[in-house]
Amino acid sequence: MSEKIISLQRLKNFIPCKLTQQREIKGLNKVELAELLQVTPQAISQFELGHTKPSFKMVKKMSEVLNITPRFFYIKPIGTREKINMFFCADIKH
Repeated sequence: MSEKIISLQRLKNFIPCKLTQQREIKGLNKVELAELLQVTPQAISQFELGHTKPSFKMVKKMSEVLNITPRFFYIKPIGTREKINMFFCADIKH
């Protein structure tokens, strides 16, 4: 296993709204994403609301389906574009 994957596994702060953001950007609803990930729509809701944290294995699968890196779900934004992304996250009603 690579050091990058190991370091990601140690990260605890899955950012739920980033899943919602990417799902919506890809034009998927919760049912469609759930089918692609082979989980229930309720599991997607729990991940997006932050009630349940997905396993790293699930995050890896999410990243493959959404065509992004697993790190995306854990790293807080630092640049202008990323600040816009966090604004999006703050705007989501839980």
